[in-house]
Amino acid sequence: MYEVVVLAERALADVDARVLADLYRGTPEPTHVHLLLPVDGEAAAELASSVNLLRTHGLDADGETVPHEPIDTLESVVVARGSNEVVIMTRSHVVADTLHTDWASRARRELEVPVLHLLEQADH
Repeated sequence: MYEVVVLAERALADVDARVLADLYRGTPEPTHVHLLLPVDGEAAAELASSVNLLRTHGLDADGETVPHEPIDTLESVVVARGSNEVVIMTRSHVVADTLHTDWASRARRELEVPVLHLLEQADH
């Protein structure tokens, strides 16, 4: 099983789930996605909705909520699950991206797996 951890800034929209499913469609081995969603308001409902969208698009998926600054949690989940890859989905943050203080840049510095940064496709 190819293990992917997805850290999303907020609940996934249908188009975001479709983009993730398209990334892993047709891979040589089955892919499992573990979604990390920062706690903010009705996080449990947003997590359930996001996981259901991933499953609707054919991915084996589960997830959990995490603190608002989730990089430490991301690192421990990657190690515990033996993850092969990390995908970080955010809105565009021009200043943070430029200064390399964004989640993806921080994860690349701390993790020993490939980190893909995708921008959300839908405006919620």
